Amino acid sequence: MLFPRKQHSPRRMPPVVEWGDQQRAVITALSAASASLSLLGSIYIICAYLLKWKGYNRPFNRLVFCLSLPHLINAVLWIVTAALQEVHEDVCRVAAPMKYYLLLCNFIWTCAIATDMVCLPTLFTPFCG
Repeated sequence: MLFPRKQHSPRRMPPVVEWGDQQRAVITALSAASASLSLLGSIYIICAYLLKWKGYNRPFNRLVFCLSLPHLINAVLWIVTAALQEVHEDVCRVAAPMKYYLLLCNFIWTCAIATDMVCLPTLFTPFCG
């Protein structure tokens, strides 16, 4: 053998943190409370855009409206999983990929809004006159 295999010692795994029932209940309550606030904020933004309230009919608000849609669905998923995680364990397994996808959507829309606010006005200022 040209290159003998090196004998590795087995790695020790870090200890697993076990959450107590009380800690799990507190985290679940905090998640549900913050998701409820996000839900209320998203509903407000959607209503303001759809009802065309004064000041909400600018093109920039279309981006905010598009940001609030995945945020609304994500908040609903957090509330549903917080309510049903003790009853059905499969709810978390089904909702987790959707939550991560919607978080990615929120991130991309936030980047689009930041680009629209910061970069685009400075790029096109010489051309707009």
